[in-house]
Parts: sequence; C-alpha cells; structure tokens
Amino acid sequence: MNKTPLKRLVRKICKRVAWAASWFVRPITIMRWTGILPFRTASFLEFEPVYFHEQAILNGPKPRCIQGAELWNALPVSDFNISHIIEVKGGLATQGGYVFDVRGRLIKEASHKYRRHYKWGLEGQKDFQFSPIKKFRGKVAVLTASNQQIYWHWLFEVIPRLAMLRETGRKPDWVYLQRRHRFQRETLELLGTFSNETIIDCDQIPMVSASFLVVPCHQIMEGREYPKWVCKFLRENFLPHANKVRPGPRQRIYVSRKYTHHRRVTNESEIIDLLKDYGFAAVELGELSFIEQISLFRNAEVVVGPHGGGLGNLVFCSKGARVIELFPAATADAFFRLSKAVELEYYFLRSRIGNPRDWGVGDYSIGTEDLRKTLECAGVYS
Repeated sequence: MNKTPLKRLVRKICKRVAWAASWFVRPITIMRWTGILPFRTASFLEFEPVYFHEQAILNGPKPRCIQGAELWNALPVSDFNISHIIEVKGGLATQGGYVFDVRGRLIKEASHKYRRHYKWGLEGQKDFQFSPIKKFRGKVAVLTASNQQIYWHWLFEVIPRLAMLRETGRKPDWVYLQRRHRFQRETLELLGTFSNETIIDCDQIPMVSASFLVVPCHQIMEGREYPKWVCKFLRENFLPHANKVRPGPRQRIYVSRKYTHHRRVTNESEIIDLLKDYGFAAVELGELSFIEQISLFRNAEVVVGPHGGGLGNLVFCSKGARVIELFPAATADAFFRLSKAVELEYYFLRSRIGNPRDWGVGDYSIGTEDLRKTLECAGVYS
C-alpha cells in the first residue's frame, strides 16, 4: 500500500471514530483532538434570528444589447433571503465562514460558503491534520466567508455585515475576519469600526470558539434586487474619502483584466486601440488604492469592462453614468442588478464564440465592430 491510499484509510477511520465519539463527548472537543468535526446540520431558526431587510425579486425589462436583448440569460431567482442576525452560545466558526453550534452542528443559512457542500475538517485542507481552536471569553462577531478574498464579495457580502451590527446595536468584543489583502485592510481602516486589538485575523487563527458568536448573515441573492441599504452604506461611508484624491474631469475608462487568471479578453489590445479613438483610458485596478478606485469610478462618465469583481466599484458611480459590460458567450446579471440599484445606464456585449449556456472561466474575444455599434447604441461618440 502506497502513501496516498494509507492517508485516505487513516482519514476514513478517524472520521468514523470521531462520529462515534461525538455521541458521548462534546463534538468541539473531538475537533480539538482530531481536527475532524462530525457533520450534522441545524437550522438558523433554532437560534431566534433577528431579521434584517428583505431583497425583492428583480422585475423590469432586460438590458440593452445590439445583438438582441433575448440573448440575456439571468440566473434563476433564489427562493429565499439570507438577511438576519443570530447569536450562538459556545459556538465555533472557521476562517472559511462555517458556523457550528456547541453540539457541533453546521448552522444552515449562517455559514457563508461559496461552495455548496461542507467537507470534513477544515475547508481547503488537502491532508488530515490537527486543527487548533482558540477560545475567547465574550462575544465574537463572525464576518468570515469562503469568498472573502474576492473584491466584489468583500465589498457587498462581508463589509455590509458591519452595518448590520451597527444598526441592530450589537457591540461585540472582537470581530473575526480576514485582512490579508490590501483592499481589506484599506476598507477596514476607512470604516474605523474596530481597532487592531479587537480584530481576530482568520489567517492566523483558523478556528475560534467563544462564549457567544454574533453572526450577521447577509448575501446578495440571485435574481433579486441589490439591497438599497447596502449601496447606501457603501456610498455614505466611502465616497467622502474620494475627496482626498484631486478630482479630475469626467472620464471614460476601460477596466482591464489583463493580469487576472481567467475570463480575460484575448484581443484586448484591439479593444483598447478602438476605445482610445473614443477618449477612453485603460486602467488596472490592482495598481490603485481603494480610495483611488472610488475616485476613478465617481468621476467616470462611461465604464467599459469585462465581467469581474472590479466592476463592484460601479456602486460609486454618479447617477446616469453609462456601463458596457463584456461577457464570454454566457451572461451573469450581478452588475446589471447593481447598475439598476444606483441608476446607471447599462448595456452588455457577448462574445460570438462559445456556448451561451455554459458559464465558465475561459478567456474569450470580443468583436471590435460589435463594440463600436454598442458604443453608438449607448450614445458614446468619438
């Protein structure tokens, strides 16, 4: 027997042993011993949730496209909302946004997961290992999520949970979140809600348990309107800081994904050459500070860019700004819904190559003549 099957066998045996032992010993204690948490679920309804704002179903016409609005494929509407706060006595939370009660049950609609299924042990763990848990006396607010490192998810699904704490008067002793990336640190500094001494860095402490976990639960649900309170919170708390950057004239910008790892425009040089004739400047958002990004979009007259997290900055645009989103053969409605929420003029353009029913991460090309016609449709002239 080679090493890999042996590891699998050991892991399987440990799972079975942990599962059996959990009926006689507290599951979190088993987790301390083995790094494995026996998997059972509990409903968030068991924890007396305090409900927050609902997200209404999005209605209205499809966005405009020179290829035909019928090519627009929106995601199915979520049949529920995730917008509430719960408190969990003696619970456990992980760096990936999973929340468990004192009995070791995964709490549904409280765990902020991007993946659909929980796996045994720490998410992202390739091999079995012991997982330390740090215990805190007092209240810990849980703001971790498995998609927290993605700019859009951080901006619209993590940061707004701080607003939920404020509005409901919750004052935790610590807040559990990630601050690995520049945009995370900068947004937290601008908000100034918690001092460094009260932040528990989930990259340093992958699991915490506490006397009480305070869990604000919020996600942007598919097919529903962007919550007005989220857009208002982001604009009121961040737009004033854009004044720290010297304002320039209204701009036309192209948001490049050249240095990302997926969904890049393969003929981007042709696209940029065309847009230069219309007075556009290409920008790499990864090279800018958060405040510089806010200022850039606040002053934008027209924004053209491929689908990607950087378009989350549309929330900072002025009313009436025009947006042209570029897609592979398939479409996604996240930024169309955002544009409607902040009253922007939205247009889209799809690649003519690929499967319109298959949303993937592959690169794609955009027809320059298609883009020229789209600019004219949007009233953008050279």
